[in-house]
Amino acid sequence: MVTRDQIVEWLKLVARVLEENKDYLTQLDAAIGDADHGINMDRGFKKVMSQLPGVQDKDIGSILKTTGMALISSVGGAGGPLYGTLFMRAGMAVANKYELTDEDLVHMWEAAVDGVIQRGRAQPGDKTMVDALLPAVEAMKKALEEGADTVEILRRGVAAAEEGMKATIPMQAKKGRASYLGERSIGHQDPGATSSYLILKALLDVVSGAQQESRDNPIHEDVWRCVHRERRGIMAKYVAAVDQGTTSTRCIIFDHAGRIVGVHQKEHEQIYPQPGWVEHDPMEIWERTQEVIRGAIEKAGVKPGDIAAVGVTNQRETTVVWDKNTGKPYYNAIVWQDTRTKDICDELAKDGGQDRFRPKVGLPLATYFSGPKIKWLLDNVEGLREAAERGDALFGNIDTWLIWNLTGGPNGGAHVTDVTNASRTMLMNLETLDWDDEILDIMGIPKKMLPKIVPSSDPNTWGSTLKDGPFGDEIPVCGDLGDQQAALVGQTCFDPGEAKNTYGTGCFLLLNTGTEPVQSKSGLLTTLAYKFGDAPAVYALEGSIAITGALVQWLRDNLEFFKKSADIEPCARSVPDNGGIYFVPAFSGLFAPYWRSDARGVIVGLTRYIKKGHICRAALEATAYQTRDVFEAMIKDSGVDLKALKVDGGMVYNDLLMQFQADILNVPVVRPVVAETTSLGAAYAAGLAVGFWKNLDDLRQNWQVDKTWEPQMDEETRAKLYKGWLKAVERTFGWVE
Repeated sequence: MVTRDQIVEWLKLVARVLEENKDYLTQLDAAIGDADHGINMDRGFKKVMSQLPGVQDKDIGSILKTTGMALISSVGGAGGPLYGTLFMRAGMAVANKYELTDEDLVHMWEAAVDGVIQRGRAQPGDKTMVDALLPAVEAMKKALEEGADTVEILRRGVAAAEEGMKATIPMQAKKGRASYLGERSIGHQDPGATSSYLILKALLDVVSGAQQESRDNPIHEDVWRCVHRERRGIMAKYVAAVDQGTTSTRCIIFDHAGRIVGVHQKEHEQIYPQPGWVEHDPMEIWERTQEVIRGAIEKAGVKPGDIAAVGVTNQRETTVVWDKNTGKPYYNAIVWQDTRTKDICDELAKDGGQDRFRPKVGLPLATYFSGPKIKWLLDNVEGLREAAERGDALFGNIDTWLIWNLTGGPNGGAHVTDVTNASRTMLMNLETLDWDDEILDIMGIPKKMLPKIVPSSDPNTWGSTLKDGPFGDEIPVCGDLGDQQAALVGQTCFDPGEAKNTYGTGCFLLLNTGTEPVQSKSGLLTTLAYKFGDAPAVYALEGSIAITGALVQWLRDNLEFFKKSADIEPCARSVPDNGGIYFVPAFSGLFAPYWRSDARGVIVGLTRYIKKGHICRAALEATAYQTRDVFEAMIKDSGVDLKALKVDGGMVYNDLLMQFQADILNVPVVRPVVAETTSLGAAYAAGLAVGFWKNLDDLRQNWQVDKTWEPQMDEETRAKLYKGWLKAVERTFGWVE
């Protein structure tokens, strides 16, 4: 039963709700219309409020018809006639009634919506108010048939209206001004459907007694963020990417064409407590992150309000555990290169071998991954296990650590990670895309310390940066990819069979295998490539090489061969070849396809003839040889005969290395115009989430070739050199007992 007094209170509440959400509705309309919906609806219900005292003692039908006439006379555009018709028809359906039975209530809404459909000639799917109202009426009719009470009838109607409202986001507008936008109207919530939801929700609140003193933004928080995000994505000019790597952190600002408009980068300390151990200071990384964000914005000369969204990409596997109340780490970050968990991995391998968990997680038991690192921290840091079991200790890879801090830290920061980073922990089930309870139990890791797993590009943004934070504004954070998957996205490898190789601290070759995981039989990793919104997850095969660019840094810093990393090329060119030596940089064991944690680095074939230039040349060639190892395994696993290799990362500007890579693989090596594809991939993920880029074709159009290296080596020489490399690799095995 609904009384006349409740109808009067309903109209008053609608007026208040529309006033409070005027800007919200206007922002919605700005994306697909002329940005006046919120203003018009607010003005219309102010007119209703001015006339309500004169009719509030009359029957419900008269009150609603007066409301309809007020809206027709005061609301501009199509809204006046349509919302006026809604209330006029509702009033006509319940004329001379002072209270409404449940049958009257449902009949009233059915008649009102029929009137709107006739007046506006709109159908479901046209992206109008009908898309919220018609499902609501159907839900209320069904609830009435099932004998539900008044509140339940309205509750079901409101739930259906909300779903219908959200369903307008992927629709293309077919009515009104928005229809002129064509496909550009896709990705934006319809303001008319939103107002209709608000109106019906207000009636439920009055009847159920849920009306509150303050109703700021009565729409669910995720819907509000969705609208704010969409408008920002349309109006802004740039997307920001935070790229946190093994040796440095940078922020890059990209425009719509994927061009860099501003970049700032800073290195951080590498901490080596003992042989095989590698650590980073998480607080230093957070400080560097804030510095490079401010620096990139300053260099780009952009306003924070011009940035549509923020994406994060990161060194994967590196493990941080911190206190959620203070934001302070319990221990330094254990870096992916760190080998201290060898004993843990060996112990776990006693039951089922190195591939014990591979069918579930796609990974072998190796020191590389996060799970054993978490276990080491829980077992060795005093008080940490107790804190984790209390729920005070949070785990994250670097992406999670930065997103948590960017979105508020101890004051409500988002504790999330995307599927690509989660797939590198050895704890996520590849099929369910959720944490695997059995493996957590075996490793003794409390589930409550783990972040929520989310899509790599997420329309349901995880939070916003803070106005008093490094960005200086509230910007949606909605893109997250592990660094190598980010490079795959940045290289626009969206079709199965497309591959890229990133040359950084390590080297990482990824092949898109489509929407089904492919288990490797050749020592490669089965991993997530990306997941965009509600679309199916895409998988990849990966060959991970631990030491490539890090070897150049080692020659620079430890042996002081040169002052700048770029100086290795002229040093290597000072000799015609490697002088017969091979350098296998197994500093932390060998990764794919060997997975030998007992291996250590060697230089073989040394004679007195060897000079510094030969060692530099052998160091560069080591990167190409290791890539060949992975390349061969990938062809064997996938059955795909790769015709070319897209490359990116800092080392792709070394012409000597890239030419040798093409020679030893016997395929062309292709560098894009924007070689910083890791950062670009993170930007793409964030930009897609807010509609800055509409679809994958937008991204493909940005990709352009900068340089191609064609093979020049004869087959006999290629085979001889690679045979020598395989012999050298064998010499590294079994060094650590």
